Amino acid sequence: MKQIFLILYTLITLYSCVEDPQKLCTALLQEEDEKQQKALSRVALSTSSPWNREAFLIMDLQQSTRAQRRAMRKLFYQGDNDPAFLRLLFREHLLNDSKDLKSMILKAEESTWQQFYLQLYQGTPLDTRQLLQLPQGEELEEADILLSRGYALLEDEPQNRMILDLRLALLKREYGQASQIYEDLLNSYVSWAQDPMLLYHCWYPIAQRSDWNPQLKKLIQLPADPHLSFAIGRIYRYRQQWTQAENWFSIAPLGDRSLWYRIDCLLNQENAELLPQVMESITSMDDLSYFDDQLQQLLYLLISYRDWAGIKTVLIKLLEKEEGFVTSRYIWVMARLQDRGLYDSELFDSQELYRLAVQRDPLGWYGMLAGWVGDTDNPTLEELPEEIQELKDLMNFQASRSRQALPESFLKSPDMVLMSLIYRGMDDLALEYSNLRKPSLSYWSVPTLVSLQLRQQDYYDSIHSALWGEKQDHFIENKRHLQYLHPLGFPSEVKSWAQYYALDPWMIHGIIRVESAYDSNIVSRSGAVGLMQLMEPTAMEHGDLLGLSNPDFTDPGTNIRIGGAYIIWLLNRPYVENLSDMLIAYNGGPGNLQSWKNRMGDLPPEIFAEAIPYSQSREYSRLVFTAVLYYGYLYGNISPEDSLERLIPQYRY
Repeated sequence: MKQIFLILYTLITLYSCVEDPQKLCTALLQEEDEKQQKALSRVALSTSSPWNREAFLIMDLQQSTRAQRRAMRKLFYQGDNDPAFLRLLFREHLLNDSKDLKSMILKAEESTWQQFYLQLYQGTPLDTRQLLQLPQGEELEEADILLSRGYALLEDEPQNRMILDLRLALLKREYGQASQIYEDLLNSYVSWAQDPMLLYHCWYPIAQRSDWNPQLKKLIQLPADPHLSFAIGRIYRYRQQWTQAENWFSIAPLGDRSLWYRIDCLLNQENAELLPQVMESITSMDDLSYFDDQLQQLLYLLISYRDWAGIKTVLIKLLEKEEGFVTSRYIWVMARLQDRGLYDSELFDSQELYRLAVQRDPLGWYGMLAGWVGDTDNPTLEELPEEIQELKDLMNFQASRSRQALPESFLKSPDMVLMSLIYRGMDDLALEYSNLRKPSLSYWSVPTLVSLQLRQQDYYDSIHSALWGEKQDHFIENKRHLQYLHPLGFPSEVKSWAQYYALDPWMIHGIIRVESAYDSNIVSRSGAVGLMQLMEPTAMEHGDLLGLSNPDFTDPGTNIRIGGAYIIWLLNRPYVENLSDMLIAYNGGPGNLQSWKNRMGDLPPEIFAEAIPYSQSREYSRLVFTAVLYYGYLYGNISPEDSLERLIPQYRY
């Protein structure tokens, strides 16, 4: 009787799976009975759905039988597969000792790539965008294949061969060669040289040349076109010829993009007489967040000129827009100017401005500052849900393989494949798979992926996975996600050295989070190394004072130890009056801080922080302090108001 019931159950399950292929992989993943798994596997081998082939191969490749391998071989040859996925399967650690399977995948990959290139290069003439938009991340490894196969398919299309050479030169950053190839295109194939995609890629190689002017003159003589004007503007901008660049951007009607570059050229001239043009352009901005950095730069210039009325003018224009977090900076500054007695505006009341800042940016830096200074209730952080229930259910599913219902969007995406990989202990492959398929994954994969990365102490990628998750559908702000964004990396090292130097551990975590995102091996373009991004001369100097010989700056404990010593050294400088000054000096250099203090030290500290000429240093203290507030709240049970009172009391009194 039991066998009859098992047969009937199998038939019903298989029939429903064939009708809906998505159910097949769901059933295979959830099924705990070995016989049922084998029955479902046979259906997976017989289906023609590429998605199911992929899921089955990932889940059962390592424990496949000889019969299953024969079926797999059939599957590979019966339809087209994703080349990126085939390369993923080619990894040595996944294939074990199965030589015939390895050989089969090699042949399948070669066949697929041939189809890919034939499809890519078919048609006469070719679309240059196809050649210029080859998949990122694989081109350099495949350069020889591109040349050998590409040239064979382009014998009668010299212009396309030139574009292929141009693409490879750009990928290899051989800008001199790229600009020469483009000049040849400009001389021989004028219409091709005007393609917007070519103009987009080639302005930089031209701008870098010492003899850039002759090539630029050829571009100027071409028929007028918005993309051409934009490319010419970018060349002038790179050469810091701001007036000419601004003129070209003004005749390139490409929406916010052209407007951003035009405003950038006006701001870089640091001429007070040009600022009214910038203010006037605010009404033409469609997406305020696109102009956030420029609005910051504009505020810095207005403060440096002591143009308080100009700040009010900008604020009025910004309040007409819907965006909240972009305007909160101006709201905060105007409220503080009034409370400090620097500007009296009958139009605004400071308490109303504080409430407005909280309303527009409740979880942001300026919203939390306004709530603290203005004694305005800001319960948003406390009211956040602990986590999204559906995501919690998925995490429970991963742990227990229960038969609970899964979200529809989860079943219709590769998220199930990622979860099956993690469940089967194939963590390395799961990470590779997530990198290949991240654009196709949904927010349902975020907790699974972040948890995997945290298990491997890959804090940098876990933070970026959380940031990526915020852009997906179904995202709801919650405390669990705040923890994803602020992982507690290297806790023992931070705790011990914070105690040693009598520093706030959340401050050290905040600096590390902003500087390196907990990547201990990271090296910046300027040469800063490790968790706290120490410049080698500074690190060597303070390492010597600590008695360290040949210190390894990538070692977490060593880096935090030297970074803590540097913080203490900065706090003892006579011109460093508070933690805000320390952070500005940490990022911008103590000499620069002293120079800025000499020029603008008469300003209140919270206004001075917005008047730093270097945009990176201007933003640095805001980013670190925000991270400190979240770390204290998430792991120390400290309210943002208590943290602010402890960290920067001078902002309020």
